[in-house]
Amino acid sequence: MTNLLTTSSNYNAARNAMIDAAIYLYGNNSPEVVSVTNAWHAVGVGNVFPPPIIKYPGVSNLLCYGVPKSFSASNWVNGYYFWERSNTSINISDINTSPTNVSATSSSGTSILRIKNSNGKIFDTYSITFTSGSPPSITGISGSTSVSVCAQGSCGGYMYTATGISGSPNDYDYEWNLNYSSNNIYGYGYWANAYFPYAGTYQMSCRPTNACGAGSWVYLNNIEASEYSPSPPHPNPVSDVLIVALDATANTNKISASPTYDVRLLDEQGNLLRQQQSKGGTIQFNVSSLPNGIYFLYIYDGVNSTPSMQQIIVVH
Repeated sequence: MTNLLTTSSNYNAARNAMIDAAIYLYGNNSPEVVSVTNAWHAVGVGNVFPPPIIKYPGVSNLLCYGVPKSFSASNWVNGYYFWERSNTSINISDINTSPTNVSATSSSGTSILRIKNSNGKIFDTYSITFTSGSPPSITGISGSTSVSVCAQGSCGGYMYTATGISGSPNDYDYEWNLNYSSNNIYGYGYWANAYFPYAGTYQMSCRPTNACGAGSWVYLNNIEASEYSPSPPHPNPVSDVLIVALDATANTNKISASPTYDVRLLDEQGNLLRQQQSKGGTIQFNVSSLPNGIYFLYIYDGVNSTPSMQQIIVVH
């Protein structure tokens, strides 16, 4: 302690020095560190050691008979905290460690899992309900198999949904993969948002899980992602009417707040001369009143933040 304190040290410095000494002697997150931290907090100096919080790997509190589940707790300290059950309807594989496996001894009923310390103080509880049955199933995946290249950050993505779900969709967890990887696909329960950063053929897969286990993988094959570029405006050079063809399917199924094309014609000084909005098809700009010169056509597709740009020459 003489190496950690000086003649000008205050109570807060003394607290920190004692905690550092406990870490040096017994290790970080040891029972001694917890005791020292909480002792200083009891006399009004510093914060309490963060209490443990139970984390459960699932969307519900169901525990399936015959299928152990792994429970863990944040801020766990071995030798200081212990698991405890409210009745014998559950078994705890090791009350001294986190994570630990918990299993049901019955196919129905309830129990409470608790965390306490050696003084008997309870820090957190979790109510468990027992069930029996089999893993859930789905029959398919719904979504587009013809998409445009769409990298995360440049568009809103494409939406896909699990179909033919056995039971209530919100009672299960779902695993989503794209080309056997969780990259570029983000699950939100029974639906997912997918991105296709490169042109090519993709495969999507999904399987549901519940307290009784994981169901079978279901696949959506041959998702074709292709580069998209609007048809060039014509004629170019133009004297009277400029025709701009838009692809009505380019942003179909994309999750976007504004899936609408915004087409603008500007002069060389950046002045906006013509503008139309459309969800696809063809639009026309009458340029017969514009002077001869070079103009710029900007097409915003409602998904990407950067527009495509075409140079237009007006000649009468």
